[in-house]
Amino acid sequence: LRSLQIDSRFIVIWSRNAAKAIYRDIQKLKKNPSLVSKHHIPSYQMSDKPQTEPMSGNNVFRKTYQSAGNALSSFLGKIYFKFGLIIGGAPMITILVSLICVIALGMGILNLDEETRSDKLWVPTDSQAQDDKLFVDDHYQSNLRLQDVAMTVNRKEADLALGGQTGVLQPEVLDQLLILHNHLAAVNVTFEGETLEYSDLCVQRGESCMTINLLELFHYNASRWASVELIRAVVNGNDTRTVSGNMMDVKLVLGGILYDASGNILDANAIQMLYFLNNNEVKQSDGSYLDTRAEAWEEVWLNKLESLEDDPALRLLDRVWLSFRSFSDEFGGAITADIAMLQVAILCNLIYATVMLSRWSRGCLGFRGMVVVGGIISVGMSVFAAYGFCSAIGIMFTPLMGVMPFLLLGIGVDDMFVLVNSLDEVDETLPIKQRLAVALSHAGPSITLTSLTDFFAFIIGSNTSLPALSAFCIYCSFGILFDFVLQISFFAAVLCLDMRVKASRRPDCAWCCTKEPVKGVTCCGCKKEEDILKHFIRDRVATPLRDWRLKVGVLGIFALITTFGILGCVQIQVEADVNDFIPAGSYLVDFFDVVDENFVDVGASCEIYFLEGVDYTDPAVWGNLEIIYSAFKQTEFIAEDTVDSWFHEFYAQRTFTPATFYRELELFLESSGSVYKSSVIFANTSTPETQQSQILTSRILGNHLKLSKSHDQVKGMDALRAMVAASAFKDQAFAYGDQYLQYEQYKEIENEAVQNLGLCLAAVSVVVILLVVNPIASVLVIISVGLVVMDVVGYMHHWGLSIDSVTVIMLVLALGLSVDYSAHLGHSFMHLHGNNDDRMVLAMSGMGVAVFNGAMSTFIAVSVLAGSQSYVFITFFKQLFLCTTLGVAHGLLLLPVLLSLVGPAPYDEIVLDLAEVDENVKESPDFT
Repeated sequence: LRSLQIDSRFIVIWSRNAAKAIYRDIQKLKKNPSLVSKHHIPSYQMSDKPQTEPMSGNNVFRKTYQSAGNALSSFLGKIYFKFGLIIGGAPMITILVSLICVIALGMGILNLDEETRSDKLWVPTDSQAQDDKLFVDDHYQSNLRLQDVAMTVNRKEADLALGGQTGVLQPEVLDQLLILHNHLAAVNVTFEGETLEYSDLCVQRGESCMTINLLELFHYNASRWASVELIRAVVNGNDTRTVSGNMMDVKLVLGGILYDASGNILDANAIQMLYFLNNNEVKQSDGSYLDTRAEAWEEVWLNKLESLEDDPALRLLDRVWLSFRSFSDEFGGAITADIAMLQVAILCNLIYATVMLSRWSRGCLGFRGMVVVGGIISVGMSVFAAYGFCSAIGIMFTPLMGVMPFLLLGIGVDDMFVLVNSLDEVDETLPIKQRLAVALSHAGPSITLTSLTDFFAFIIGSNTSLPALSAFCIYCSFGILFDFVLQISFFAAVLCLDMRVKASRRPDCAWCCTKEPVKGVTCCGCKKEEDILKHFIRDRVATPLRDWRLKVGVLGIFALITTFGILGCVQIQVEADVNDFIPAGSYLVDFFDVVDENFVDVGASCEIYFLEGVDYTDPAVWGNLEIIYSAFKQTEFIAEDTVDSWFHEFYAQRTFTPATFYRELELFLESSGSVYKSSVIFANTSTPETQQSQILTSRILGNHLKLSKSHDQVKGMDALRAMVAASAFKDQAFAYGDQYLQYEQYKEIENEAVQNLGLCLAAVSVVVILLVVNPIASVLVIISVGLVVMDVVGYMHHWGLSIDSVTVIMLVLALGLSVDYSAHLGHSFMHLHGNNDDRMVLAMSGMGVAVFNGAMSTFIAVSVLAGSQSYVFITFFKQLFLCTTLGVAHGLLLLPVLLSLVGPAPYDEIVLDLAEVDENVKESPDFT
């Protein structure tokens, strides 16, 4: 009897609403009969004659797919309906269980171990450079901290003191260079009660600190540079040995060199001094690696340079500088300054969501502040759960994870709009629990489609050799999964509570009035119409698209957009310029401007390392060592004058036999060859006379040419490796440089970007096909998503971006967001009935509004970042700007047009059992 009473109540309600709707339609047709011919109202015809058509192979295939789609759609709809009844019957329990589960998952954050070392983040784990670095770190002092001061002559002071001469090879300039050097070499700092001098921290080369300074050629004796002629004689001499005995390539310290007709150096536009500290980094409590002693000394060193800016004794020298800690200082400062901007972005997102989700025509009772806060909390819970779960299973945490909340916020807010939009479409005369169940039955399958698509796209995207990108994809995939679960449980429960509060005539904002609402009047007394955006999209965008001429125009416009996108894709470069990461206004900008303009000959260091097992007492090995030394100098992209071999100098200065090799080598290393002590590593401390093959490993030093393009840097690395592989030491030596870890990244980043996006799109395609279960609709959605990603890449090039470690992350993020913009509308189209134009209009005015709001909330938040000073956030802004604008354009213009032209038949309507009412749930206005 109870069931019959409930069923009869719904029948009466449905009949009354249906009668009102039919009456309104009849009145409209009486006033304007042309509406039918204009297709403003869908016409449905029923025929007593059964429809028959031949069952060809294509028809069987189509009917099979259609039946499968209907079955899946009905199954998911009913599952979500029953799930909605459960949530609506116990919202507080749902919220409590959600919180307990999230806290349990989040406890894994106690195992969080942040990785900040670039070689562990961006170098492929199976790369040759990683293996080579292990050998170098085990045997050599490879970690150095560079301090660099570059100088040019102040033109105004040169006119007064040098008669207009602006070159640096002037006695007066070198005099002031010595003063500056003395200031910098005398820097000391008191750290934890200990006074640290430069000599305590510097890299030892022989008996002195390793310093690259032109004054070393003059033994820091001013009398040796008393005239221009003496200076030129030294820098052009055959024996350019420093005070420590090692050879110096003057191109390392002189920039913008001017030569005479014979190739002799006349002058130079710039000069630099380089100092080197040992780098003994230790992992800190926050996961970073720091050498706190060296950091303290460098801070004083930087302060000293600033304090000398106005020193009249150095008035001839315009100085720019760089310290090892400068990058972290400047990048960290820029990002810290942008944190406030990021908070403003999130606040803007919240405000927009609140404004668009609230039903302002209902006055105070239409305000949905609690709903928006609940949605944002659910996103925050998903972030916390993902951090904890992934940390618990051993996935490394990287600085990139700071971007993940932005992705989840975009996806979560989009799902929030979809769910609330579906709720607003449900008959408000239904009990609260059933309203929620019906809303979930409509929105749930669509949210499932986009969430699972994103989840599998990121899971497959984690199959990359770049550790940071792989970890980012894993964290994002589980963040999306947890956000999906919390949206249909926690947030759905919040919606239920909001409906109960509104049913009791109590608004959820304390500052609003509590009186009965006046239609069309907001809390502040302002008049406001409801559903302005919905009416605009339906009347100004969707309805005009019925016209075939506008459809042709849309297709033509997107053909042009795609054409320019393809042109950008084929032209985009793989580049990684450290200057991009430097904030505007930083002192590092001036430093790199001077260095890039003047020091154009010598680039990154590179070495040839010899492994164990080389018999240095074998005369045949001596010849091969000389051959590889000569080949090193002649290799493409190598600065010939920088190649420096310990054996070549030993062979030139000493006479020895196999029997006397080690005795002579010991004498050489203790005298004129002391500079090479760091290049020859012995197996033990025994005396050379009593051991054979005592050398464990050795190396030849050199430098690449100054290479500004990433692909040239990779070519230089590959050329040197190929030379070593073709030598007699192919199995006993390898080429390596400190920058090779980065070059390996440049070498792989393009392939990784293509592979990652390709795999992600493949995952998107599979999930869309499985869940949409209609080949035509699936293909159209996949085409829309693929075009968005391709256009984002293409227009990145037109906007001055390239493929690097930052943009490849944002591309994966853009893919995740673009799926939502197309899949929601395609899925909605399949559930609507009528002709294709009617279904297009209904989809755009329904689900299209939710998609637009989700994209717009992300767009507003991202736009705040346009004023950022950091490369990461500027890139973030540009790529997400492209993603949101192109994604919405394809999802709300191109895809609807394609669906209206070739869209498939809809799914069968889902029949829900609205009689499933739990009488134990109290839904009276007195609910507290």
